[in-house]
Amino acid sequence: MKITMKPVSCLLLILFYLGIATLSNCRVDREAREYYSNTGVFETVTITIADYEYITYEKGGRYLEITADEVPTNFPVKVFSLHDETLDLVRERGWHPRVRQEIVITVAPGKSAWTYPEPIVALWVGDEQLLSFEEGYAVLMEMWE
Repeated sequence: MKITMKPVSCLLLILFYLGIATLSNCRVDREAREYYSNTGVFETVTITIADYEYITYEKGGRYLEITADEVPTNFPVKVFSLHDETLDLVRERGWHPRVRQEIVITVAPGKSAWTYPEPIVALWVGDEQLLSFEEGYAVLMEMWE
């Protein structure tokens, strides 16, 4: 016995699944906004760069992906990022990453499923602050508007 669906039924089924996918994405965006709006979730840690890579999105935009040698145990990942505006700021201020370079970063560990790799919202190299929390946090929150 062959089962067939009328074109209208197929269209309704497709629209139903697209609606569910959209609602799911809205929920994730809302949860991420709520999580990141609590500035108490951010931590400042010192890491050593094990590797790094500049990545360009197909749809435009780019980021610097930084892999750390080690991270605190409460961090789910060892990969961090500077995106578009924050990457431009630190490059304008003369910073280019190096393997085995020690840096201090501020990130919000624990919710990397939303933003893997974890976005860096503040960056220091030595005694020089290259990205302030206010600058990085403003860019992060724009991502979730």
